[in-house]
Amino acid sequence: METLFLEYQRLMYSEINKILQNAWDTEDVMQATLVKLIDKIPELRKKEKKKLINYIITASKNTALNYLRDNKHKALIAYDEINDPTDDDQDGRLFEMQLIMKEEVEDLRLKWPMLDERSRYLLESKYILGKHDDDIAIELGMKAGSVRMALTRARKNAYRLLSSEAVKSGEA
Repeated sequence: METLFLEYQRLMYSEINKILQNAWDTEDVMQATLVKLIDKIPELRKKEKKKLINYIITASKNTALNYLRDNKHKALIAYDEINDPTDDDQDGRLFEMQLIMKEEVEDLRLKWPMLDERSRYLLESKYILGKHDDDIAIELGMKAGSVRMALTRARKNAYRLLSSEAVKSGEA
């Protein structure tokens, strides 16, 4: 495992950081990925180099994406915790993006009850509860391949609700 770490740590760090874009979180996820890979040592030893590299990249990306999904609350930062908009390194862009996101989340919260029950269920299952498409399909009694299309329709319904309000208020 030490050899694997020394040989591929930069690759793992790079792949994880592309997703998280935060050095501290990247380090945490890298450690979690290594712990998961430790359990797979016998399997990793059997892989040829190209497949091993792809396996490591995939494991790194999946662990980072799981981390993002499990830590969504970090994305919804309170107004007081947002970085200083006068910070020259950020040019206030991070501040603006977080305010816009906060407004969009609030708009969606207000419109949420107006969505049909199926759309709400699909969106909650996928994006809030983090359920896999196969699990959603079983719960709804549909084919797993149909879940993606159903989610697309649910997102369109939510977007349509939000954009129709923006048109009414003269924002769009």
